[in-house]
Amino acid sequence: MRRLLTVLLLLAALAQGQSLKHIIIIVKENRSFDHYFGQFPGVTGGPVTSYACFGTQGGCSHSRLAVIPGNPSLGDADCGHYYGNAISDYNDGAMNRFNQNCGGSTDWAKQYGQLCQGGSNIGKYCRTNGDCPGSSCVNTIPIYWSYATQYGLADHMFASAMGPSYPNHLYIIAATANETQDNPQMTPGRPPNGEGGNGWTCDAFHYGHCASGSKAGALCSTSSDCNGSACNIDSGTGTCSVGGASCALDTDCSSGYCTNGDVYTAAGGAFYGIDIKGGTGKQMFPGVCSKHRTVGCNSICSGPGHGCNVVNDCNYGSPTSNCNIEDPICVALNPTDVCDASSRQFLSAGRGSACPNVTTIADRLDAARVTWGMYYGSGNTNGSQQLWNPVGYVQHLRYGSDWTNKVHPDTQFVSDAAASISPATDILPSVVWINGSGSGSEHPNKMVADGELWTATQVSAIANNPYLWSNSTIFITWDDFGGFADHIAPHQDSINWTNGIRVPLLCVGRFCKSQITTTIFTPASLLKCIENVFGVSALISGVDGAANDVCLSSGGMMSLGHDNPFPGDSVAGASQVETGSRINNESSLP
Repeated sequence: MRRLLTVLLLLAALAQGQSLKHIIIIVKENRSFDHYFGQFPGVTGGPVTSYACFGTQGGCSHSRLAVIPGNPSLGDADCGHYYGNAISDYNDGAMNRFNQNCGGSTDWAKQYGQLCQGGSNIGKYCRTNGDCPGSSCVNTIPIYWSYATQYGLADHMFASAMGPSYPNHLYIIAATANETQDNPQMTPGRPPNGEGGNGWTCDAFHYGHCASGSKAGALCSTSSDCNGSACNIDSGTGTCSVGGASCALDTDCSSGYCTNGDVYTAAGGAFYGIDIKGGTGKQMFPGVCSKHRTVGCNSICSGPGHGCNVVNDCNYGSPTSNCNIEDPICVALNPTDVCDASSRQFLSAGRGSACPNVTTIADRLDAARVTWGMYYGSGNTNGSQQLWNPVGYVQHLRYGSDWTNKVHPDTQFVSDAAASISPATDILPSVVWINGSGSGSEHPNKMVADGELWTATQVSAIANNPYLWSNSTIFITWDDFGGFADHIAPHQDSINWTNGIRVPLLCVGRFCKSQITTTIFTPASLLKCIENVFGVSALISGVDGAANDVCLSSGGMMSLGHDNPFPGDSVAGASQVETGSRINNESSLP
């Protein structure tokens, strides 16, 4: 009876035509491409059975270390993956210092996939136990390899930036990191600010000025600080998103919101979606005034030729003589006040701050009346952890109606999908982002097996639904490389910021081409797909505007003429991997 119902639903879905109504993006945490697919049959440069390394840390011997098979039921080390770590690992394209940024652990060289678990061929690709003398052939991520085999894998997907989660998650929805290189690590203010461990998001803490009354202009964090007046949270100086008038607060704009930090044009004319140079041609890093700790400022590296070492001179510890710490904001408050970049605080909504008002793809979709949803952890519950939810990074999204109406618990995705069996009952948003945030995230030291099963649950919600299978495509990707080795150097801009180190990208759905795609992609390519499918304009012409479309372009992963059959329950199962077909489209991003 159940099978008959499935067939009837499938026939009804097919009768409704072939169209792409839903783009679903599942974002996982901290895994490099080689870490999961270095020995998948047919990938560029594969099979990768050992890695270059430097020195003797992390098991390195004679400048190489053989691949170590990962155990999906054990946690991996959380290897260093901040900006400084990524630049070190990259090493001017040599890709040979991952071993120096993993706390002495050999986990940087781990791989998952269909590998010999021991014996003379330990860590090498296998098809049967006969390939593994003295051991066994085990696929440690059978579901992901099954997706890659049946539907499609991109082997030139690079993270947005050379850094960790915060800048890369912001890029996913905004095509910019708003000058931030690393995770903010802000110190929470008074409750409810900072509840749920939200040291990166708009819920960390906010300071502003009392609007009126006896404390007019005084610094405040909540209205209770203002003796009956409102506390207007500082928003930095920018322009209204509608009309372009100058503004400091959203309330200064008759419509839209106060936006800033979207774009940057380097001195040489190259265009980036970030401006970690602050438009000055000098490195910079946000901080707080050393005396007025509630006021944000920027330290600018000003050594000879602006060749400042940001890590040593501006980021950590006391700024050196190469760091210009006399920020005018601080000096205006007190002649002896200077900018303390070591605080790593991001307090305003200007460039280089947390809780910015950058324009996002959500704003483009809202304006076009295209529905979207963020399915994350426990949703929009006050005080819940929001570290990997970029909607919580952006001021007007966090404090507007979208936060209430479009941020949902990750568990709701399955129920929303189950309800969507026809156009009349379809409540799933047109564009969906999903992040499990907990054990489903795969963030080390969370177990890979748990994360893979969580992903399979989300995919099965589409794959078991004939209507959604006929009208949806799922992309599965990872925010950054997590400190795990990868052998292909990313294309780098002049300031070694973007692209980041390679991560996996899977396509799952009816329209996926069932191949290994070698076109160069970044998360901006996912934005480009959304923009092309739903007819909205690019956020930044030199970033998503110039990206390769991951979907329906000639070098994309999809074709509306492709028709993978409705899989039902089988999509979540494992399969033996065979060499897939390939395309070769090496077009590059700027």
